[in-house]
Amino acid sequence: MSAPGSAEAERLHKLSQYILKRKNLHVATLHHKSEYGPFVRQVFELINAAYAPLYGVVELSDAQIERYAKKFIPLVDPEFVCFVLDEQENLVAFGVTTLDPSVALKHSDGRLFPFGWAEVLNDLHHGDTLIMLLTAVRPDLQTEGINAVMMDHVCQSCNRHGVQFAETGPMLEKNDHILAQWKRLDKEQHKRRRCFIKDLDHGINAANAAAAQAEVPEAASAAESAE
Repeated sequence: MSAPGSAEAERLHKLSQYILKRKNLHVATLHHKSEYGPFVRQVFELINAAYAPLYGVVELSDAQIERYAKKFIPLVDPEFVCFVLDEQENLVAFGVTTLDPSVALKHSDGRLFPFGWAEVLNDLHHGDTLIMLLTAVRPDLQTEGINAVMMDHVCQSCNRHGVQFAETGPMLEKNDHILAQWKRLDKEQHKRRRCFIKDLDHGINAANAAAAQAEVPEAASAAESAE
């Protein structure tokens, strides 16, 4: 994270304020989880719009939106959420993060009962590592530096709470827009995911493909004969 008072933290803050002023935007002020209500539907609609061009992304259904909202809202502290709004109070960007509870879960061997829940709750308020859950920017603003606003907001919260590290979610290697925002930060790539495809029935699939191709000329010939 950017250290308080560092040149990078100051640069990020100035950039954030400039973008907010130039685009007539502002950050929503939240004090309690009960204030998430007006933004929940907008968050997932923005995800569907912003993530649509990415490989492998499928639009979230209403049932999925409801399930994810119930799953994540109880975990997210308003201190580590940033909602960026336009002049009409419409959501144009958001970043949702939370403190990492994994250390407490390890200490309790993954058991919440009888006393593991207390350590998890403590880590959700006093951990030193931030988990970045979701972020999205409206497509027409994705090249306007809006990410700087969210990073500045979250970094200030982290500095107030003594958070030193942040863990991002999965990012496509060719998603240059998202990768570019980390170039000024001290970072380490320590995970990589790969998906592989193996054709287990190559002979059968090849025969089926050849048969399908052979059917096309025969159908065309039959059509010509009918004429």
